[in-house]
Amino acid sequence: MRIQFKESARQILTCSWSRDKIACGGLDPTIKIYNPDGLQQKLAVEYTVYQLHYDNDTVIAAAGNKILWFDARAGKEVKRVELPDDVYNMSVGDTIAVGDMQDVLWFLDNRQDKPIGSYRSKVQINEIQWKQDMLFCCSGDGEIQVIQEFNKIYSFQAHTSTFALDFDPLGRYLATGGADSFVILWDLDSLCSLESFGRLNTTIRTLGFNHDGNWLASGSEDGVIDLARTDGLPGRQIKIDSMDAPPINCLKWHRTRNILAYCSGNPKDGLIIVDVED
Repeated sequence: MRIQFKESARQILTCSWSRDKIACGGLDPTIKIYNPDGLQQKLAVEYTVYQLHYDNDTVIAAAGNKILWFDARAGKEVKRVELPDDVYNMSVGDTIAVGDMQDVLWFLDNRQDKPIGSYRSKVQINEIQWKQDMLFCCSGDGEIQVIQEFNKIYSFQAHTSTFALDFDPLGRYLATGGADSFVILWDLDSLCSLESFGRLNTTIRTLGFNHDGNWLASGSEDGVIDLARTDGLPGRQIKIDSMDAPPINCLKWHRTRNILAYCSGNPKDGLIIVDVED
């Protein structure tokens, strides 16, 4: 199975699944929601959408310098929180964490209309992700910073510069990717490295585990997605069929099926969805 949605005239930067629907956003100031039959809904925004979280009928977007909440069923914005600078990273847990262009992490409570705390990093912050009450942050100096209660409690060196991370849904592994073109699999309890995957040739921009943690997908700057297996079975690769080999901006697994959605730096590619077992 391979489905391609091309309604976006401009580059897609982010996507997020909710059951069998998927939302995407980017330079086009519109959040588009697709079901298996095609475009279902559009949500208007005034800004570039850097990050999305779609769960049931709630869409949370990091757009410009604002965090926007939408009721997808009603098709309207229901809340917004404005921050001092544009935000380009976001992780949604019990608390919402966002990182801005000045490398300040802001923490928001869904029940309040202003941040409840912040943390200023001394180095560039890239992708961020919650693990329980700890926020793991990719850093420009190659470290993974661990933030808890608005303070750094731990850090460890992962790459020359770290851009992407994800947690195995079964709680066994952390995966990281960076400018050295490697993906490293870490034991989550000890934070000792278990394995490295070096099948890509350029910076790892995005990565993610599937629902059972057996597949680990990683996307590079030269338009290649590597599909590694954590259970020792053979993997495979997906290459963008484009002359300019655009970078992979985002990839996200379906929450219960081995179906992968991804978008590249070429606006003409749109949003692509593939069944990795076909």
